[in-house]
Amino acid sequence: MKKIILIFLAIFSFNLYSQNIDDKPMKINKNYFTDDGNLKNNRNLSVYAIRKIRFTDKSSYEMIILKNNYWYYYSLFQIEQNNKYNYIGTIAFKSFNQTEGLVGNIVYKDNFFTVEHTVMSNLKMYITFKYNDDKKIYLDKASMIVELADNNSRVNTNEAKTTTKQVNGNVVPNKILYEDVTMDMISKLLSLDL
Repeated sequence: MKKIILIFLAIFSFNLYSQNIDDKPMKINKNYFTDDGNLKNNRNLSVYAIRKIRFTDKSSYEMIILKNNYWYYYSLFQIEQNNKYNYIGTIAFKSFNQTEGLVGNIVYKDNFFTVEHTVMSNLKMYITFKYNDDKKIYLDKASMIVELADNNSRVNTNEAKTTTKQVNGNVVPNKILYEDVTMDMISKLLSLDL
C-alpha cells in the first residue's frame, strides 16, 4: 500500500504542470481587483469570478474564487473599517478535469481558514491559514487525502474496497506568508514519509 501511494505521489508531483499553455498559474495581484474587492471587467485578465465568500469574526474577510481553464484561484481580502478592501494574497490550484476543482468547503474559525480543494475524484487538498496577531496571514497546515481502490479486498461483491490515506505537510508556523501560494508549493510541503 505504501508503495502504491508513493508511486502515485511521485507521478502526481512530476506531472503537476502539463506542457500546454496552462502549465503555470497566473500571477494574481491587487491590480486585478477594484477598490471594493470585485474582479475588474477586463477580457485581457483571462479569469472570471465564480463566487465570493464572506467571513465574519473580530475582523472581516472576503474570499473570491476565480478560474481560468484548469486553474482555480482563491483570492483573500481583509475588509478594513473604512470599507477598504486590502488584498492579502492568492492560492492557485490546478485540477485535471474541468468538472472538478471547485472548492468543497471553506471554514473560518478562531482566526484559522481551511480550504478544501478537489484535485481529482480521489484526491483532495486541504490548506489551513492563520490570521496572526501581526495582522498577517500565514500558512499553518497542508495535507491531502487520497482514496485508493484496493482490488485485493473484494468480498462477495463486484466493487473494490476503497482505503483512505492522509498525508500531512511539513509546515513551519509563521514562516510562509499567504501570498501567491501555488499547488506546487503545497505539494512540496507534503511529507512522503508515510
